[in-house]
Amino acid sequence: MMVDVIYGTDIYLVKETIAQLEASLKDVDDFVRFSSSDRGFELDRVIEACHTISLFGSRKCVTLLIDQEKDLAKIDEAQLIDLIEKPNYDVNLIIWLVKKPLAKTKLKKTIDKFAKLTDVKGLSASDFDKRLNNKIKGSNVQFDGLAKNEFSKRLGGNLLRIDRELEKFAVLDRVITMDDVQSLVSPVLEDNIFEFNKALVARNSKRAFSIYQGFLEMKMDPLALLGMVAYGLRNLFQVGLLAESGMSDAAIASKLGMSSYVVSITKKDMSAKSSYVLNLLNQLATLDQDVKMGKVDRFIAFELFMLDVIRS
Repeated sequence: MMVDVIYGTDIYLVKETIAQLEASLKDVDDFVRFSSSDRGFELDRVIEACHTISLFGSRKCVTLLIDQEKDLAKIDEAQLIDLIEKPNYDVNLIIWLVKKPLAKTKLKKTIDKFAKLTDVKGLSASDFDKRLNNKIKGSNVQFDGLAKNEFSKRLGGNLLRIDRELEKFAVLDRVITMDDVQSLVSPVLEDNIFEFNKALVARNSKRAFSIYQGFLEMKMDPLALLGMVAYGLRNLFQVGLLAESGMSDAAIASKLGMSSYVVSITKKDMSAKSSYVLNLLNQLATLDQDVKMGKVDRFIAFELFMLDVIRS
């Protein structure tokens, strides 16, 4: 049994890699796929498939998608190790893990010894734009002025959204404007948090309060918002700190479990040293404690924090 193990967080690129692997197996006619997110998933069914002769009398390919890190808890690690160590030579096994197991674990050592490894890196901003441009050319959708740049920005490096969003524009049957993009393509919440943090770090009061007003219209509780802003600032701090140490985008992405696209965009829009971002995180930690102790109203506290940062 040939065992291929794929590491990667970008589901689109991972599934593209799996499809290429499956297509390369010319002598395989029987493909069986399992996902840890399937209802009632059991590793025993994967093991049974690996050790059962194909109904078609040919080689079989079994693909196991462990598509969330927490799903490893559903799997008996000893059974998975045994499956990789003791192959059925009539079967090709493909396993996807979102993250690499820790280096000192038996699972990682077993994978390194018995499997062929493929590390699927996220796309850089320029590579994403190349793919986007190719998709746009194939769709015959035309953009006016800076509308395409806004479209790319709102996609946030998500390859899965490209076809779906382009279908909306194709129906219009005209040149797509900035207004079209802003009204039809919603930025994901994470993008809004990123834009808010960027405005906050840059002390852009108009932009920060505009985005904050949008959060209020979404009926977001300031406590929840505080946690998401802190998470975003931690990413800014970590990327900034590693970039300042001279680490490459690919190395940063691998270390932090981000896509190269997110790292490159974060670095590009970073307008402050990591030490300043760390100071903001400390302020948020104090604010969080004060709100939870009832010392200050959560709405007032967050808005005062914004004013204090912007005016400093």
